[in-house]
Amino acid sequence: MLAQHAVADGPIFARIRVLVVDDHAMIRELFCSLIAAEPDMELVGVAADGQEALAQARRLNPHVVLMDVTMPGVDGISATRTLSHEMPDVRVIALSIHAPEFMAEPMLAAGAVGYFLKDGPKEDLLRAIRDAAQQRAPVQPTVHA
Repeated sequence: MLAQHAVADGPIFARIRVLVVDDHAMIRELFCSLIAAEPDMELVGVAADGQEALAQARRLNPHVVLMDVTMPGVDGISATRTLSHEMPDVRVIALSIHAPEFMAEPMLAAGAVGYFLKDGPKEDLLRAIRDAAQQRAPVQPTVHA
């Protein structure tokens, strides 16, 4: 998944390529700022809906996609299902304002590896991005409320 480069002290990995998908501009900007501030992460693109997310993912080949669940047009569940089928190495982490009991199960069934509330601790989300990017096999989905 991540390109590995040999160095004198052992292997290091390239920066984690992240695509942010949300239909609200302010939320996209907040998550983009969060990713851009991390030295081991690279914001490779943004999308405002599921259709744009699929096009961006196909073009940019991110390691991790932060996917809003509810968006107009192609929603996060449909986009995640398609993305997981077409690009199984790309890890999708769901982002929502909805409590997990309403949306987590459909997102995880579609292929997301995690479900996070948008108002949750940023440290948990950043850790999940790092964990997801390092996985070479399917990961146990996590729900953070």
